[in-house]
Amino acid sequence: MTVQMLDATISQMRLNGKRAVISGGGSGIGRATAIIFAREGASVAIVGRRKDRLDITASMVRAQGGRCHIIQGDVSLSADVKRVAKESVKALGGVDILFNNAGVHRFGSVEDTEEDLWDNITNINLKGTYLMSQHLIGVMKKNGGVIINNSSTLGLKPVPNTAAYSAAKAGVISLTKSMALELAKDKIRVNCICPGVVDTPIHSEQSPEFMEEMAAYHPLGRIGTPEDVAYAALYLASDEANWITGVIMPVDGGISCT
Repeated sequence: MTVQMLDATISQMRLNGKRAVISGGGSGIGRATAIIFAREGASVAIVGRRKDRLDITASMVRAQGGRCHIIQGDVSLSADVKRVAKESVKALGGVDILFNNAGVHRFGSVEDTEEDLWDNITNINLKGTYLMSQHLIGVMKKNGGVIINNSSTLGLKPVPNTAAYSAAKAGVISLTKSMALELAKDKIRVNCICPGVVDTPIHSEQSPEFMEEMAAYHPLGRIGTPEDVAYAALYLASDEANWITGVIMPVDGGISCT
């Protein structure tokens, strides 16, 4: 899947001079967000496990004149995150925006989900969000900032055979609220996006029939695009959302209303 690059003339430079770290930046929502944040004036550092995917994102950002740094690492590993945080600060000169976007999804019932799979899903989706925040909050306290956590509508409204993923994403929602209260005194806003089904590599193993069924399940009649979510992240990262913290924002074509 490729991310459609929108006309750069629509940029309003809403993030001019800001420095953003985006985990899961090698594809999907992370890639779209890196492109849009850079177009809006931010310098971005993208984090991920696969350098080949990060290279593609960086080339897309740079093709539109943006500034992009690549930092390879696994957000579920404390040692990696410590290094990623240091390299991010060194590359950007500080951090104003953190988008905790890295995530994995596997279907499975409680009976059939092995412990290793449970650990993988919760470590990347929940622990990774915690670790990235923990190791970058210190530098963000100097000037305030914004943390955006990517959860899921399944964190709000689970369905069968998603126990590990739904539990992890519900944890991200509660973590967001706790962080918002804790960090308000430091002028750090913390919010959460809950996407519905989005056309990203996380769904690459699903059949076309499944994706069509999911499109029909959303009241607006389609699945989301990475840009749909990236523009929500842009709003929350911008000064337009300066009085918004602790918000859980569904970006889901209305599926959370059903």
